[in-house]
Amino acid sequence: MKARPDIFADICAALPELDVQGDIIQYLLHKKTEQTLTVDFSNEEVLAYWWDDYFSTAEVVSALALFHHYCSGSEDAAAQYAPLTRAVKETLVRACTYFEQGQVEGMWGSHIDTIRVTHAYVLIRRMIPQRLHGLNEPLIVPEIHTTFKALRWMCDPKQIFSDGSFLHTMFLTIFYASALIEVYRSWEPCRDSIDKIYDDVVWFSPVRTTPERSKRLAAELVNTELEERLASAKAESERLSRSLVTLRRIRGKIVATGLLFIIGLTLFLIVGNTAKLFTTSFRMLRASDFWQYTALGFVLLSAALTLIWKWDTLFVDDDN
Repeated sequence: MKARPDIFADICAALPELDVQGDIIQYLLHKKTEQTLTVDFSNEEVLAYWWDDYFSTAEVVSALALFHHYCSGSEDAAAQYAPLTRAVKETLVRACTYFEQGQVEGMWGSHIDTIRVTHAYVLIRRMIPQRLHGLNEPLIVPEIHTTFKALRWMCDPKQIFSDGSFLHTMFLTIFYASALIEVYRSWEPCRDSIDKIYDDVVWFSPVRTTPERSKRLAAELVNTELEERLASAKAESERLSRSLVTLRRIRGKIVATGLLFIIGLTLFLIVGNTAKLFTTSFRMLRASDFWQYTALGFVLLSAALTLIWKWDTLFVDDDN
């Protein structure tokens, strides 16, 4: 959508009755396969999502991550697709579980599958925003041991030749170069020294990728959703509080206006009768003086009403 807005605009114009990006994402989420995987070293089961094979799963993961990134960068899109983005986030966590449990000695199936999965796996970290405001820690972090094994296999001298190609194959070389670019862009350990990477790879063994990680990520998703609901509830509470204060002020103004009208009318009649401008039977004695008196009373009453209804603007701070 962002890379080629002209093509996306043409598609939307050709299919005006459809929500193109939303319908595509819903279709991808609907077509996923749910599979329970057993972790070898713990004999526990975890739930994973995938689509047909490793390559197709990597393609879908990249699309879902890009969609989530698009929604995160637009307030309108975030509001429109809020339930969909929550489903996407959970699906990406389950897909990562599928990747982490499916790797065998640095590979996911064939050469092209491994290269494409590596690209999608490290892409997620950059596409998914931070799970909590103010914390510089993303929700999904690629396992360093899993990623390093895949990179080591990809960059093996037996496969990367002096001409820069991957097995002298054009399409493999293109995917390989794209994966390396994404690794340099998104994989955090690339900024570390060799000895630190070595220590992390050695100590963060596959034991780290356990059902505990899956459960922790699921709990973080629930926590993120609860925080969003709490923020929404606080905003709604503040809005209702402001509305209640406004209604109380309007009610007070209406009451003050009625009392002022009654008091003003009473004073008008008393003063006018005392000044011999009219009698109690309302017979004007001096018409000119009566109309001047009426105009004066109207001006004073208007000024008092204006003061009542403009009181907040003139004397009350809106922030209070």
